Amino acid sequence: MSIVEKSIFLYNATVITMEISMPRASWVYVEGSIIRAVGSGALPKHLIGSNTQLIDCQGMTIIPGFNDAHIHIFATASNSIGVDCGYNLVSSITDIGQRLKEKADKVTSDVWVKGFGYHEFNLIEKAHPTRWDLDNWVPHHPVRLRHSSGHAIVLNSKALALVGIDKTTADPVYGVIDRFEDTGEPTGLLLEMNEYLEGKIPPPHEHEINRGLTDFNRNCIQMGITSLQDANPMNSLEDWNAFLSKVNEKIIEPDVRMMVSINAVEEFISEGLLFGSSVGSLTLSSVKIMSGLTTGALYPPTEELENKIRYAGENGFQVAIHGVEAEVNSEIVRLMYKSRASFGILSNRIEHLSECPPELIADIYKQKITVVTQPGFIYYRGDKYKEEIPVNRQEWLYRIGSLHNAGVKIGIGSDSPVIPINPMYSIYSAITRKTASGNVLNVKEAVSVEDIIKMYTLGSAYAGNEDKIKGSIKPGHKADLIVLDSDPTVVDYELIKSIKNVMTIVSGEVLWQG
Repeated sequence: MSIVEKSIFLYNATVITMEISMPRASWVYVEGSIIRAVGSGALPKHLIGSNTQLIDCQGMTIIPGFNDAHIHIFATASNSIGVDCGYNLVSSITDIGQRLKEKADKVTSDVWVKGFGYHEFNLIEKAHPTRWDLDNWVPHHPVRLRHSSGHAIVLNSKALALVGIDKTTADPVYGVIDRFEDTGEPTGLLLEMNEYLEGKIPPPHEHEINRGLTDFNRNCIQMGITSLQDANPMNSLEDWNAFLSKVNEKIIEPDVRMMVSINAVEEFISEGLLFGSSVGSLTLSSVKIMSGLTTGALYPPTEELENKIRYAGENGFQVAIHGVEAEVNSEIVRLMYKSRASFGILSNRIEHLSECPPELIADIYKQKITVVTQPGFIYYRGDKYKEEIPVNRQEWLYRIGSLHNAGVKIGIGSDSPVIPINPMYSIYSAITRKTASGNVLNVKEAVSVEDIIKMYTLGSAYAGNEDKIKGSIKPGHKADLIVLDSDPTVVDYELIKSIKNVMTIVSGEVLWQG
């Protein structure tokens, strides 16, 4: 006897499909984990059986699940179990110290106190805390305070001693130990030193990680995020196995694509794991490469960066390169062009493309480079940009409109925990170009609501080499769907931030209903 798969029929809806051939529909029929039919008008009664769950959407809007194409999953989860020093909770170094002290007073002196989320722009002092600022409040515990960008850390004196940093310690390759000029004494501020500190600061306990991931997962599902692309540049086979245990245990329910360190490629290949290899809902993704100007010069140097790009391509991996500054992005595009023969038909990625001078856009399109960017930065960081970045370079920031008009493929991510994960704020930012205070940043780079939603769904799927199976509502695609309480394409722009997801379906299973 054949087993009849469970089916779901969602009707009486505004369905935004992301498909040119049928941009709108009113019902979706799901069988098992796959969308089997999409249409408008009368219900196709021949599809409805005794095992079909009927869901009246009452005129609400169905779109594909959001696909966060650039996120740091374990870092986001770890932050949720640390001391939040974000802009909405602190306005001064004293506020930070008080919050860290409250945590320190509850634990023994051998326990690390870990804060996160501060940004000097949001502090009265307009400056990073120093080791002595932290010592003043927490002298007996080691303290690690992570900058909201993830690219800077402040340690107090006890923590510096435990990780072996003093005035005689040389700056690591590509990292910077901030020092007083006259004495060479470290101030406690460390830039681009996450890899250096790996293994020197104890990780959270397993039960803490699970608690953080459970909270993270709940937030994703409630916000309608059904796919995640983890962008940790240090991911190894050990991290793959950690992810595998979490997805198998359903602690993480969205699909996960995990980027990998360039240094881990051989160990994955030796285990028979190649680009695109999947185990359940976990897939091996791009080689993540960091690049920047923290030390004042390009890192890695041009020859090393080119070798890394070629090495990834020759081993069958797509590359996803971190690019913020205009000069760095220009070099990335040039080197991707030089290495193009190594990648076949794969579309390589630039992550962020924060600054993009106009002459670069045509080259990005011609070379079929995918851009994965974060319009949410306009909202959360736009006021900082307007104050600190020269006016002529502000026009280069997050040029989503120009890239889209040129035909460049764009995916959208949050970069959480750098900024909050909520997709509605990214959508709002992309269409209004408004900052948190209401200032406007380069409004000519705005895009339509439907365009940004398409980038956040089908565009992100393309960036992850999955657009043939997800990202739009069409027969044969994976049934990752969300139901919104309002149609974002018709409401007033100022209401978009308050649109709520009321149902999340992943692989044909209703995981949340509000």
